[in-house]
Amino acid sequence: KNTFGEEYNLFLKGGQIADSSLLIKELQDMDACLIGSETINESILKHTPKLKFLSRFGVGYDSINLKDTDKYGVKVSIVKSINNTAVARHCLSLLLCITNNILNKEKSWNKSLNFSPENTTIGLLGMGPIAKEFAKMCEFLGFNIIYFSRTKKEVNYTYFDSIKKVINNSDIISLHLKHTNETTNIINSNYL
Repeated sequence: KNTFGEEYNLFLKGGQIADSSLLIKELQDMDACLIGSETINESILKHTPKLKFLSRFGVGYDSINLKDTDKYGVKVSIVKSINNTAVARHCLSLLLCITNNILNKEKSWNKSLNFSPENTTIGLLGMGPIAKEFAKMCEFLGFNIIYFSRTKKEVNYTYFDSIKKVINNSDIISLHLKHTNETTNIINSNYL
């Protein structure tokens, strides 16, 4: 019950529903839903007339067509900062795979020289909440951190005003940018 005495039923599904017909079946009698990165557009919304509210478990609206939710009168929100640390930790695990030669084609670990954090510069493209968490983790391990962002941030890392400058001064690049039309293919063959 909420503070107004109204009762709600809560249903847990245990993960992302990738199949659109199953997603429609699950949503068709719901008033609200907390979703992951399921694709929500007119093909879903036209079959879910009771749906009034969606909250996305994550930081962006990438998988939700906001014009379609407006058309069908469905309000949308996101749960900011809910997975920043988890995503940053995943980025760190990928970084350590590279720097410590953990993954290789032979599917077995071969002794080799690793990247020493003290002699390795990580270039971050973007300095949002996830990048800040990732940078703190890298800094703790001794990596040097530099970054590019549209604007200089209040962080203790060296700022560069272009992607090219960050790439030229980095050993490893880590992208931390929202997927938008502006950022699609931001790293291209010219940079590589």
